[in-house]
Amino acid sequence: MNIQSHIDALINKHGKLDKEIQRIETRAFVSETHLHEMKKKKLKVKEEIERVKSQQKTSMS
Repeated sequence: MNIQSHIDALINKHGKLDKEIQRIETRAFVSETHLHEMKKKKLKVKEEIERVKSQQKTSMS
């Protein structure tokens, strides 16, 4: 998998997590623990996207 494909896959995963979080937040009974875990996963994916993008820029220099 090349770097751009990896970034695209991470962006897709980030979007899916965002939709899942929005779905969870609209429920009448929200598991705060589950919601917190989903938000942590989303943040980790975003951090991974930024890390890979940074590596991509460095390798292109």
